[in-house]
Amino acid sequence: MRIPGESEPSSIESGDETFAIQLRELGLEANRENIAAAQEMQRVPNLPRGYADIEDSLDDLERLRIAMEKAGITSITHSEGKTVWDHTRRCIHELEKLGLPADQNEELRLILLYHDLGKTEAIRFPWNISRTRERAEKGKLQVAMMGHPEARLDDINRSLASNGLAGERLDRAMTVIQNHMRTDLLIMNPVKIVPIIESFGADDGQRRETLNLLALVIKIDGLGTQYTTLAEGKLSVVHDVEKEHFEPEAVWKRYEEGKILAEQAKVEAELCAARAKREGEIFGSSLYDYLITRGFEKGPGMGLVMKRVRDIISKNPDAEPADIKKKIDKTELP
Repeated sequence: MRIPGESEPSSIESGDETFAIQLRELGLEANRENIAAAQEMQRVPNLPRGYADIEDSLDDLERLRIAMEKAGITSITHSEGKTVWDHTRRCIHELEKLGLPADQNEELRLILLYHDLGKTEAIRFPWNISRTRERAEKGKLQVAMMGHPEARLDDINRSLASNGLAGERLDRAMTVIQNHMRTDLLIMNPVKIVPIIESFGADDGQRRETLNLLALVIKIDGLGTQYTTLAEGKLSVVHDVEKEHFEPEAVWKRYEEGKILAEQAKVEAELCAARAKREGEIFGSSLYDYLITRGFEKGPGMGLVMKRVRDIISKNPDAEPADIKKKIDKTELP
């Protein structure tokens, strides 16, 4: 078996005109940048090399079942075509089925065209080569592409700009491409979501617009991704359900919760810092260290003692540190 990234890329059978025709059919301009992107993605396989029988059977489920059984393969990720370009084309076809407004379609076509261009670099990352091999040895065909949303961003930015995207629209498109694998936003700690969503725009209006666009791209990417599994002689083909059901409203709700929690945490941190500063002024060290010098030991009881001391401090906010310490020194603590 040959692993992607370990050998020369497969050759392109046709010239530029073939890709120009395909781009026009997808509603995209057949300019130099777009043709080059399509050609590069055509070189990147969806399956590890060495499985020609399976590749040749992708459009015939019965033949595919037989080929998978013969090769000892139980699952295939991205079984919708031989190359990343096949997946990209499928995604844009799925977009057309949604019946969105023409101006939104134009922007989404460009984002979908370039959303996986990073795979042309990620396929060569050593950790992806290793993971591809390891999974194939277990009967699972998947060309690992970890890190592809962050790869070749300068090239993608330049190509999107050459297609007419600029300013806020260009920034939004780049944000969507960098985050198109972030289905974890649905389950992430709300506080951790906040800085991510805040990077989506200058204000909540822009951020919500970017999130809505991202949700569309994630959904379309899921519709353009097939998982094929073989179990007990039966073949099953499904879309990426997690992506297909990505809901921006659920993410936005967690973002709103996260902002509240983050503000509460900020206030708490400020209070803790002020309390630590006050205790340092009183004891010349931390309250904990002071109590250790008074003979208290670590353990559950320490918390009760600290609470008692802090109650005394809080009830005397204007007292001089030395006076408070004398008072606490003379106090019998639990």
